[in-house]
Amino acid sequence: MTMHIPAMYPLRPITVEGGKRVGVTEIQWRGWLISAGAVLASVSGSMLDALLLWKQNAEKRFDGVEDCS
Repeated sequence: MTMHIPAMYPLRPITVEGGKRVGVTEIQWRGWLISAGAVLASVSGSMLDALLLWKQNAEKRFDGVEDCS
């Protein structure tokens, strides 16, 4: 996930883009990006809040999945 802070911030919103996704469906990945963008668009949402939400989603998705040897 990439967050772009425009030069005109806070007059322009922070944009969220997807990067390389592994082990997650396209629909799930887009949902995570949309939810992070929604947090940033809220009045009290911060970049940290958006990143923590994305991290929680990833941890829930991969909870119990073991690494390949």
